Amino acid sequence: MLERIRIYWNKPYPPFDDGKKVFLIASAFGIFVFLFLLIFNPFEVTKEIKNPVMYIAGFGIITFAVVLVNFFLIMLIPKSILDRKKWQLKHTFLSSLFNIITITVANYLFMNIAVEKEPTDIWKVLFYTVTVGVFPVSLILLYSEHLLSKENKKTASKAVSLIENRKKLSEKKTDTTGLININADVQSDSFSVKSNNLLLVKAEGNYSTFFIENGNGYSKKIARIPFKNVESLLTDYSGFIKCHRSYIINIEKITGADGNARNVTLCIDKEQLKVPVSRSREKDVLSAIGHL
Repeated sequence: MLERIRIYWNKPYPPFDDGKKVFLIASAFGIFVFLFLLIFNPFEVTKEIKNPVMYIAGFGIITFAVVLVNFFLIMLIPKSILDRKKWQLKHTFLSSLFNIITITVANYLFMNIAVEKEPTDIWKVLFYTVTVGVFPVSLILLYSEHLLSKENKKTASKAVSLIENRKKLSEKKTDTTGLININADVQSDSFSVKSNNLLLVKAEGNYSTFFIENGNGYSKKIARIPFKNVESLLTDYSGFIKCHRSYIINIEKITGADGNARNVTLCIDKEQLKVPVSRSREKDVLSAIGHL
């Protein structure tokens, strides 16, 4: 159960990198908060307030400003600490939590400065913020899912088109008939395989798993050899490319592609095997497919 949760939270979830989009999202958040409080007046937030419209507008402005500032603060985090190209679902959750906490603090300060009455409990302000904020956050997540899915499907469609063109130009295929000698750390794990039979390689800690094509589909061969050593070895053989930090694929064996909100997936061996493509490697993979 814990492993399933870990895998889920570590799924790729690209963030918004476009400042214009973030400005629009921050504006939408602020306007939503303003209209929601103005129309429904939950928790009687305007009770005993002389100018309720201006008071409510303050919450909308705070929401807009905090979301926008937090975006640029996250952008300033060094790549060595947080690489946005490796952004995952857990990062989206943590950034949303950070927004909620900072908006709560800002709302708390605003309420106690703008209103001359007994200070409001910060936990109560947190409850108000979460209750109102859950609606726009949910809508934005659904919207981002739609955008990411659309973008990745477009990339997958381009990959499929390149694959089809490659099939039509079969006479220009790269020669991948060489013999690859895998020299593992443990001698008994060492073996040789024809390069055109090697479908892909997957990193497994200090081991690497080799997916080898045979008459009945494919088989797996696990060897004690670091993935980086396999990557270095396969650079001498055309047709192989690292598409993900944990995968190297034989481009000649790609039969299709698909995309969703998480990433682009390459299909191998009539979709029996599906391999993710990192966002940072999409262009290289498409270029490699096109050149073949």
